[in-house]
Amino acid sequence: ANTNTELLKSLDFLAKLKIIRQKAATLMGFKDVSSSVVPKVNIICESKNYDIKSYYFDPFVLHDNHAVTGAMCLAGACVLEGTIANQIYKKAIFNGINKVDIEHHSGSITAIVGFNKEIQHID
Repeated sequence: ANTNTELLKSLDFLAKLKIIRQKAATLMGFKDVSSSVVPKVNIICESKNYDIKSYYFDPFVLHDNHAVTGAMCLAGACVLEGTIANQIYKKAIFNGINKVDIEHHSGSITAIVGFNKEIQHID
């Protein structure tokens, strides 16, 4: 594969992702999720031009864009201490409104998240 997107669409990668997704689902208390749309998988990394880059799977293929619900979850993870997303997210985190600009393979999406820093609570 020549690009990250091509790799993430490859059958070999998707087969491995299916195994990882099921293992994660089991840890979350789900049973067989092979025909379920949850849990979703989101692979994240640093972005050159946005706050974070996301590859969002729906759940068996790389999503053409990025689901709004997935963007909201990722924005929440960006402001919560101790998450991988928070380690990648480089902007200052405020009490109140935080704007997270998310790059995906066909563009970008912005999510707004309310946050209380003192008690680590997403509003």
